[in-house]
Amino acid sequence: MTLYSLVFKMVDIASNFFRMSPIIKLMADAAFKSSKRLIRDFGEVERLQVSRKSVKDFVSTADLKSEATILEELRAGRPNFSFLTEESGKIDGLNRDECFIIDPLDGTINFLRGLQSWCISIAYAVDGVVQAGVVLDPLKNELFLAEKGKGAFVNGRRIRASRVNDIGDALVVSSRLDQGKHGKISDTCIGIRKIGSIALSLCYTAAGHFDAFVSNKNLKKWDIAAGTLIAQEAGCALRTDHEYIVSNVDLIDEFEKLLS
Repeated sequence: MTLYSLVFKMVDIASNFFRMSPIIKLMADAAFKSSKRLIRDFGEVERLQVSRKSVKDFVSTADLKSEATILEELRAGRPNFSFLTEESGKIDGLNRDECFIIDPLDGTINFLRGLQSWCISIAYAVDGVVQAGVVLDPLKNELFLAEKGKGAFVNGRRIRASRVNDIGDALVVSSRLDQGKHGKISDTCIGIRKIGSIALSLCYTAAGHFDAFVSNKNLKKWDIAAGTLIAQEAGCALRTDHEYIVSNVDLIDEFEKLLS
């Protein structure tokens, strides 16, 4: 049985909680197809370390090819939809109300340096509101997914936000946070980490590995669209008044005060 078949079999096992819709399956199919080439390219990165420029060029090409594969797959299933992608920007289709939001390689620097925290992120939005999202970590064989109102899952297993209710016990994952606010978290919480992939950081928060994700608000839609929905469907709350904060509901107010 292939990884692809195995992951979808696990999703089927969870069908009492979640029935994969055609739109989720289309996005997951596109992510899996793109991942095959990315895995091959990732295996080549280490051999190119002698020339930093050649590695960057190679990874940029991998990024573009991943996006092209995803676009081809999604267009085959939904030819009239619009797209918002990291590499190509906004692509208007005949249907401008429904849009796929794509990050074909989130965690590019990790990929560039042969580190393992990188993924593919695809979200589906209607009138600007994200309705479904998938995040695929090809190296860990983990498919995170969610649809609005249906919960969040990884490989067919339901995931939920952590239950830590004391900010002093919280483990935080961050991105693009200034030193002062990083210091506040470090002084207050049990620890703070940065893994180099925003989408995976959000998914790990959804799964309870971290108690909060924090960043400044300088984030792109393709960075956060799928991961934030997955976290919210797992029971996390979102605040964006001061920083971009996603955490379990017991800690969200404390993090907002800490970072205001």
